[in-house]
Amino acid sequence: MARVRKHKLGKGAGSDGAAMLEFAIILPLLIIMVFGIIEYGFFMGQHLEVRHAAREGVRLASVDAGNLDQLSNMICDRIEVAASGAEVTLSRSGVAVGESVSVKIKKPTMTLTGLLDGVMNEFVVSEVTMRLERTATWTAGQRVCA
Repeated sequence: MARVRKHKLGKGAGSDGAAMLEFAIILPLLIIMVFGIIEYGFFMGQHLEVRHAAREGVRLASVDAGNLDQLSNMICDRIEVAASGAEVTLSRSGVAVGESVSVKIKKPTMTLTGLLDGVMNEFVVSEVTMRLERTATWTAGQRVCA
């Protein structure tokens, strides 16, 4: 004679469906969180890159490393992630040694995923000031990186 087993509905019954439902609810939040971390890291990298380019640019300007176009090109070369569209502004208080010189860089922000386009700032801006170490022969002005 064959025995018929009766299954009891216990704690484990139907838990597979509940786990899938919970995962479906949590998954979008996890994806947003992971991509948010990636975007924030990319944004911080751009911010650091602009700060370093401004610092190196003001150093080049303070030692009179060339004219406005040459200085702007050297500064744009130091912006590694998509320098196109970055505005480089060089200004000075005078031409004598000891006067102040400043470099301001304003670069449009880029995103990787487009997930946080409305949340992030439109521009990364950095301005650095230093004193002239050699008499300045370059003229103040603004250039846009190509």
